[in-house]
Amino acid sequence: MPRFAQLVLGPAGTGKSTYCGALYNHIKATDPHRPVHVVNLDPAATDLAYAPTVDIRTFVTAEGAAEAHGLGPNGALVWCMEHLVAHPEWLEDQLDAFIDGDTLLLDVPGQIELYTVHDCMATLATQLASWDVRLCAVFLMDAQFLGDGAKFLGAALAALATMVRLAVPHVSILSKADLLAAGRPGGRTKLEELLEMDIPSLVGEMVAAATVGRPAAADSLATVLLHVDMALQYHEGLEVRVARDGDEEGEGG
Repeated sequence: MPRFAQLVLGPAGTGKSTYCGALYNHIKATDPHRPVHVVNLDPAATDLAYAPTVDIRTFVTAEGAAEAHGLGPNGALVWCMEHLVAHPEWLEDQLDAFIDGDTLLLDVPGQIELYTVHDCMATLATQLASWDVRLCAVFLMDAQFLGDGAKFLGAALAALATMVRLAVPHVSILSKADLLAAGRPGGRTKLEELLEMDIPSLVGEMVAAATVGRPAAADSLATVLLHVDMALQYHEGLEVRVARDGDEEGEGG
């Protein structure tokens, strides 16, 4: 039986760390017998919304790479991720602590070229599969910035490029939808209209710039988890598990 992992992707500021922390708490509250762990793979992370079980910053940091190699912020992030996949034994050793059936939330940097241009994230996905980790990419897009056709299409193409590049099951999520105002131009009403359009209509929308629609209901964490579990075939892959020491006391992941 494999371990199950969500590779949480998306541009900077879309709420990846918040999502990981919220989903971790949700699983702990609703399914306390489901082991779940958050793995921070962002070497430039500062304030996290969770306490990571595994933290790449104990292995390499963007600040250290920038100082050692004279790199800027973006170059340091790329160097760190390339260093991670060039020395996979560190991450493999860290993940060996988790047993079959465990759920892992992998929080990665928000530098979009890591998914769409560079090979490091695709290499990481291949390495995880070789360690018997069943992977689903979860791509977050900030709903606040998708209120017109051009931005919406750009975000959709970025998600598509990531899906093709990584070649793993993929779920796209509109984050921060609760912050949208239903009545303002480019708000929730507009976003749902864009979600219902086909490509020719969307291209026409980019030219016409219409701004009306009807409100959309945001997915709950339970619904998101359901979709990801279906992509991972999580429940089909589970076997009868023997309780580990400390399970009865509700030991955290």
